[in-house]
Amino acid sequence: MIEICSNDKCIEIGKDLFEETLKIRSEMIRRGDLRTRWWVRFIGAIFRPVDRERTVTFTHVDTSGTSRTAYVKNAASTSTLMFNTYGCNNKFWISVGNGTTSPTIDNYKLESKIADAPASYAFDEVNGIITLSAGFTFASDTVVTEIGLEWECAVELYNTCGRILVDRTVLSSPFTAPAGTPITVSYKILV
Repeated sequence: MIEICSNDKCIEIGKDLFEETLKIRSEMIRRGDLRTRWWVRFIGAIFRPVDRERTVTFTHVDTSGTSRTAYVKNAASTSTLMFNTYGCNNKFWISVGNGTTSPTIDNYKLESKIADAPASYAFDEVNGIITLSAGFTFASDTVVTEIGLEWECAVELYNTCGRILVDRTVLSSPFTAPAGTPITVSYKILV
């Protein structure tokens, strides 16, 4: 689900599907089909932003019953792991643009990026919802027609930094960001 908000006005993309997924999850729980807390924590750790040479861990209990702390992102000068933070940041960015071409699975960038900003991170572990948000303010009225989620990481080896487009959404109706008025774009991800 994506939200774009300015003052008290918001548009929501995919809210109906997000809410339907929450209903499906509730029914799965009622039937006894549960994901584990450890899986939810792992997925949450993947989205946690981190600068170069920093780590992200999550606590879990392994199958032997031992409480452990696992590194999901770690600095290592010899690893090709995308979560490696030895030479690159590892965080998500939200971008906005004014492209109108329908998205495809092979998109690697927005069609016409206007702005981007690092995403803030919030994690609701109980409900398994990750929220990534970024704010934008434009000098003049700006029409937004596409939204992107980009992952900044080691894209090759341990020190070749870049970004990977994770999502490109073209809005069915353009969103006009009023001049000088902050807007917030949020991705809500159910894990």
